[in-house]
Amino acid sequence: MAGKWAYHTAILKQTCPLNVIHRLFPHSVNNFKPALPKVPVNRIRNETEVPTEQAIAHSLALCTDVFNEFTDAILNAAKYPFQAKILNEKLWVIPHLYLCHPLNFSPPEVSTGIWCYETGTLKEQQPKHRVKIYNKALAVLSEENRSPQALTPYRHRLGKWAHDCFLLMFTANTGMNEQQIRDLEWLTDEYEIVPSVQGFRTIKWRAGRKIQSFTIATSFVKNFKRYLELRSHITRDRPLNSLFIQLPVLMHNRWKPLSANALRKLGDAMRMYFDSGFPFLSYRQFRLYKYNYLLSKFGIVVASQIMQSNLGTISKAYSTAADEVATKEISAYYNLFSETLKKRKHESMPSGHCIEPGNAIALIDIQHPISEPDCANFITCLFCEKFVAHATKNDVRKLLSLKYFLYEIRHQSTSTVEYDTLNGPTLQQIELIIQKLRTTSKEFSAAIDQVEEEVFTKEALSDYWSALIDNLVRIGALA
Repeated sequence: MAGKWAYHTAILKQTCPLNVIHRLFPHSVNNFKPALPKVPVNRIRNETEVPTEQAIAHSLALCTDVFNEFTDAILNAAKYPFQAKILNEKLWVIPHLYLCHPLNFSPPEVSTGIWCYETGTLKEQQPKHRVKIYNKALAVLSEENRSPQALTPYRHRLGKWAHDCFLLMFTANTGMNEQQIRDLEWLTDEYEIVPSVQGFRTIKWRAGRKIQSFTIATSFVKNFKRYLELRSHITRDRPLNSLFIQLPVLMHNRWKPLSANALRKLGDAMRMYFDSGFPFLSYRQFRLYKYNYLLSKFGIVVASQIMQSNLGTISKAYSTAADEVATKEISAYYNLFSETLKKRKHESMPSGHCIEPGNAIALIDIQHPISEPDCANFITCLFCEKFVAHATKNDVRKLLSLKYFLYEIRHQSTSTVEYDTLNGPTLQQIELIIQKLRTTSKEFSAAIDQVEEEVFTKEALSDYWSALIDNLVRIGALA
């Protein structure tokens, strides 16, 4: 079956006949399964790729312009046709499904035959088969402009465009996942803006008995305030308790909280009416891009605070982050707890001892960037000529506790390859040092076996690694 069907299909095609056999012969003593080799389950997951800066910039530029221009038109009661500046191009917006004519999109003949997109006006000279369509378009234009303050059908569509574009902008700015965004409630317009780290602000408000919040760039605060004005305008006759709404295309249909896959639906609509080359970006891709940006610009502490994630969640981003970011920040991940718990000393360290602190010299066989010794990171001290591990139970326990810790964080990675890339050299070096210590004597080799059993079966770790893992469990980074 390999190569002919997908794994899931192959498994189903194998399972169904077996179920039929058991129904036909329910009292049979024969076991039919061993006669048929089991289809292996493909457990390889498709990793989410970090989007390129070009894709992010493309989607944000278009959505920002659409949000700003359409929000202004709605709140200022602009009459049709009106001009909107989108991607540095002035476009006429008309009350039609194909509402404008951007450079990267061509409306169909059904609209270009009636409307002149260069002037935003109706074409008066029409053949007989289009007279009825022309008259209907004329009536729609008159109806839309009769009460520009009202939420007419095509102004409702403008509101949907503006709302959905802001959703993408909000996702890119906060890095929140889909369910977090869908869970945001908005019961009143009362909220507070408090300083976060430099260049960022936290928006806080009370939703019933819950305090909800998110962190955005300071420059994005004005966009959020503008969105609240838009939301208040379009929901004044239909109050909803969700910050984001699933606006129907037709205004008389049911309004409800934001549904799943809203960004995908926005991408489909953008390609159908605005930009045939609009990039499809998921919530997870925006979140990964945000992780990469914050990790590279500000480091793990700021990333953890802004993304409102514990360090266990942050560590998952390393497996899908850009290689240079992951290599740089994994050391910071270890050192953060070292600094916090105040356990590190110059002569003695959680991984062993150093005979000359501050003078790291790489071992000759170093070939991996994360293994480059650095006195600021005791994990890499294992690869330094100045590192010493004595033939004592205490030093063996330190090394095995480090090994235990690395095994414990293995499940945080979504890729075995990434985990091995970041931690493989360290695990190999631990094994090499342990093997060298075993050659000291048979008695000490037996003592190593005893310590190994205590560490991996009874979790009798060294003080530092025991405190570190307890802290990780407490903050939810480890289960």
